[in-house]
Amino acid sequence: MKKFVYALCAAAVATPAFAADDCAKWRFGRIAMEEGTAPAAQICADGEDHSLMLSCAGGDLFWFRYHPAAGGPERQPGYEGRYIIDIGDDTFRRKGLLEAMDNAIVISDQKLTGPLVAGMLSGKNMTIKPEDGSAKGDTFTLSGSAAAIKGLAAACAKIGN
Repeated sequence: MKKFVYALCAAAVATPAFAADDCAKWRFGRIAMEEGTAPAAQICADGEDHSLMLSCAGGDLFWFRYHPAAGGPERQPGYEGRYIIDIGDDTFRRKGLLEAMDNAIVISDQKLTGPLVAGMLSGKNMTIKPEDGSAKGDTFTLSGSAAAIKGLAAACAKIGN
């Protein structure tokens, strides 16, 4: 747990640089963090201010780091809420925690071999929104997600994370 909390704090200062042409599809790479670099699969939305990143959490687990679009509700420090993730005909509900430093929502402990990732590997788009309806949510393409997530899984396995 201590390792996971440290990873979340470090991710809060991660600086993924998205160029406009990076927003058309998912990509795998390394992101700068306080303690060095870490593998990540990520997507941004062209012309928008929201993004989604996946990174290693240990074993075959990963976590999402979701930056909602501007204009959503203000969340108080310590906020926890449920989020709906729609991929095609599949709907997943997951608990999200606010990272107050940059207002990102962290959805932790997702299995790389679980149904959510399986949907991401085969779907066309995914939408993430708060279950309470307080914001419309954001939609991300899944173009390139299979290659990016497979790259992430391989990198996480190599580092023992």
